[in-house]
Amino acid sequence: MVHFSLNRRVTVFMIFLGVLILGVISLFTLPVELMPNINLGRISVITYVRGGLPPDEVEKRISKPLEDILGDTSHLRNMLSISKESESTLILEFEPETNMNYASMEIREKLSKIWDKLPREAERPMVIQYGYGEFPIIAVTFVSEKFNSEELRKFVETSIKERFFRIEGVARIETVGGREEKVIIELDEKKMISLKISFQEILSILGVSNVNLLGGKMFLADKEYLVRTLGEFNTLQDIENLGIKTTQEGGIIRLKDIADVKLSYLEYRQMGRINLLPSVTLYIFKKSLSNTLKVCNKIKKQAEIIEKELEGNTEVIIPFNNGEFIQKAINELRKSLIYGTVLAILILLLFLRKISAIVILSLSLPFSVLITFSFMRIFGISLNVITLAGLCLGVGMLVDSSIVVMENIFTHQEKKSQPLTRREIATKTNEMSLALIASTITTIIVFLPFFFINKETQKIYGGLALSITFSLLASIFIALSLVPVLIDMILKKKSGVKTTLFSKIQNIYKKSLNFIIGFRYIVIGITILGVFVTISLATLLEKEFIGVPEEDKFTVFIQLPTGTRIDITDKIVKKVEYLLEGLRKNRIVKNYTADIEPYSAKIYVQLTSVKERSLPTSKIIEKLREQTSLLEPAFIYYEEPQEIESKEFIIEIVGYDYEILKDLARETASYLQTIQGLTDVKIRMREGGPQLDIVLDQNKLALYGLNTEVVATELHGKLRGLIPTRLRPKEETFITIRKSGREKDQPLSLFAKEAKEIELITRIPEKYRKKFKDLEELTFIVGDKEIKLSQISQLKFNLAPSEIWRKNKKRMVQVSANKGNLPLGRVAQEISLRLKNMKLPEGYSWNFGESYKKMLLNQKELRLSFILALILVYMVMASLFENIFQPFIMFATIPLAGIGSITLLYLKKQAVGIGVLIGGIMLAGIVVNNGIILVDSINRLRRREFSLETAVVEASVLRLRPILMTTLTTILPLIPLLIFKSDASPLWSPLALTVVSGLATSCLLTLYVIPCVYLVFHK
Repeated sequence: MVHFSLNRRVTVFMIFLGVLILGVISLFTLPVELMPNINLGRISVITYVRGGLPPDEVEKRISKPLEDILGDTSHLRNMLSISKESESTLILEFEPETNMNYASMEIREKLSKIWDKLPREAERPMVIQYGYGEFPIIAVTFVSEKFNSEELRKFVETSIKERFFRIEGVARIETVGGREEKVIIELDEKKMISLKISFQEILSILGVSNVNLLGGKMFLADKEYLVRTLGEFNTLQDIENLGIKTTQEGGIIRLKDIADVKLSYLEYRQMGRINLLPSVTLYIFKKSLSNTLKVCNKIKKQAEIIEKELEGNTEVIIPFNNGEFIQKAINELRKSLIYGTVLAILILLLFLRKISAIVILSLSLPFSVLITFSFMRIFGISLNVITLAGLCLGVGMLVDSSIVVMENIFTHQEKKSQPLTRREIATKTNEMSLALIASTITTIIVFLPFFFINKETQKIYGGLALSITFSLLASIFIALSLVPVLIDMILKKKSGVKTTLFSKIQNIYKKSLNFIIGFRYIVIGITILGVFVTISLATLLEKEFIGVPEEDKFTVFIQLPTGTRIDITDKIVKKVEYLLEGLRKNRIVKNYTADIEPYSAKIYVQLTSVKERSLPTSKIIEKLREQTSLLEPAFIYYEEPQEIESKEFIIEIVGYDYEILKDLARETASYLQTIQGLTDVKIRMREGGPQLDIVLDQNKLALYGLNTEVVATELHGKLRGLIPTRLRPKEETFITIRKSGREKDQPLSLFAKEAKEIELITRIPEKYRKKFKDLEELTFIVGDKEIKLSQISQLKFNLAPSEIWRKNKKRMVQVSANKGNLPLGRVAQEISLRLKNMKLPEGYSWNFGESYKKMLLNQKELRLSFILALILVYMVMASLFENIFQPFIMFATIPLAGIGSITLLYLKKQAVGIGVLIGGIMLAGIVVNNGIILVDSINRLRRREFSLETAVVEASVLRLRPILMTTLTTILPLIPLLIFKSDASPLWSPLALTVVSGLATSCLLTLYVIPCVYLVFHK
């Protein structure tokens, strides 16, 4: 390669020009995300049920049959079902790398086999690539002074929502705020009784009257005519004038004679606000494996287009956007990468003191990085905090190969008075090629065990391993091709690189080394003692899964007793909003949006940037928690949505009887409250609400010609309302929008653009359903008979279950707490100590949630990977030196690195997570390179018949400069990762801290300890 490059210089430049172009293109086309998308593929199967089916019936008749049919789906890891009133949700969690499109197809195929066996009240199950409990990635809010929230909701549902749904990666959209327009038919029960008209008759007549039907065809002359029967309702008057019954005198009883027909809204079931203003908000959720930043950017762009179209009528606000946090984290790392590159170049300048030499070495940096980007694009690796952290780590090592080549050429040049020939440059470059390849292999080979660990950890740090591998291979390619060409063109006629400053450093080092090796046994003894102390410190380090970033947003959850009216919930929510409004005026909070339901609410809070506020997210939550804890009877807790890992620590209690599970959950929660540092301890299930059971007498039902279904359906219709049909209005309300530079009238009624349908809700007025006594007086018409509900039933009060959770076909209750900044391992240890005193009935058990299981698995596998990495490094070094004993000398550099890393981790109270363990594995491959350089030089001098001690000292002094240069150029690019703190720093700072501290101590101690070990070993 070297001879080819020197003889075909134009070809070499063309190759690197092509690399430059491809690298730049790859940089701008690489997908960008916060973390490699390791979220397990989740698919939700949601089944809605008409008629208000209670949770236990939903579990028995829908959730269990679905569990049975879907339980053997390919690559299924876990299955969770949530049964609540009128809704069944199954969350299927798949193994990593599962093709989610194929999984969706398999689920739909299985559902088609069971669809006919589900209750007829059940609607067709929906299959969505989305997991229950996930947070929306972005919200788009609409605020208007001209239109009320109901009118605004109609327009958003009609023309806006579908535009966001069409964006690739969007799983579902929740609309909060305003009410849907309905045609409400309130039947006067007294008039119905007097005229002997039953509720069922009215529903039937409304249903069969509102249709347009094809009557057939007629053939006249040479034409064919379609015959149609038109009877659809077009206006409210059509509904009001509908004939229901005829009197004995021949008169017609119309619907308006016994009912009030109006275009109105149902009672509030949900309300939305932004910064205390009424609003309509679209909360948008992404598919499980979609790129968050990409989806958010498309949604934001679409929102900007919509705002231009709605010029002057409606304000479009994006209250929170996960994509902004991701972009900010990536920008911070890019900045650190640039600063690190500059620091590496300054180190080269300090040691080499020659601008032309610096130019040659500096050119290897961008070319290596651009080659890396090209390979990342080919292998489908995204640009994220992990791969960028890898590049920050690799940027210093990129020049190592070029430094070694250049120094070897310059050392030969200093001995000559004549300019270097092209042959000499090639020879001196080839001399170092084997050593370069060997040292690079020891760095790369430590990543080989990654292929044997679990898929999730591979997904997290596989990109880092590949990005470093690509960059180091690129650096060798450049060192053996581009660097010799540039030296031939620029430096072959110039003198070598000499620095007076470094000569003084070498003299000081030589004197100190001569002194140290005189006490080599004491030095080795102290080092061994330090290693044992370090090992004891390592056992005291806390454990965690992965660092959790502190994002600039959080969610306030407000829960009230089941059955609480929405107006009571709203009063509590407003009190929390007023607290947030004070923070907004102080520029701490940017926006907050409230989603209010009858007995629960969520407030999504977006904070201002870290530069604008003085308090971190955790302190703001702590301050709010103190104030909101007084708002009884509400239970208010806080969550920080995370891209990869949550601060929620979950305990799962599994069994059969829900009452026993609830008692065990309460006992568990009481134990958790005793652990200092845990906050927001909660049982993740809602207590049942008050329920009135109507116990029907089957004998009396038979006597009066009734049955359970008829009674239940009529009760549901009278109290809650049934939908017999829909209205397709002809007249529309319009809103003016601007599109493509022209104003245009847009219809403002619900579904005006697509279906133009408004549901008819048929029920009785509130005055007939206000009290329990009114319920007993409800009357059923059977022929000429009038039967009151009290005649055929008894009323009993009960407590209804609100939700029933099942995991892998067993009932489950979760207890959770916010661990804050507590390490995961310590929390698990504290909980285990307390829960061992809890007595569990037979058939009941508890276990930790997925985060703790992942941590244990990763800690175990990464320790094994570290051992395997050491074995592989040993095998490479033994092969390089053709000696099975000398690699143990170089292995001494690894515990020397551990002294620095573990000590600093202990002092900074940094828990051991994936980042620290990966940093340790990487250190094993990096620090031995200094040992390789040193031992190889000593061996060469000994072969030239130097005495043992002289060879050790002279080789150490000779290799001082490359060791210092390569170490400093590796350490300094990582310093910005530690200095420039950001919300996302916990994702990369543990890795950087481990590598920097380990390399620093290893370099310093290697220069003194390895010569001592070599002398003792060979004597």
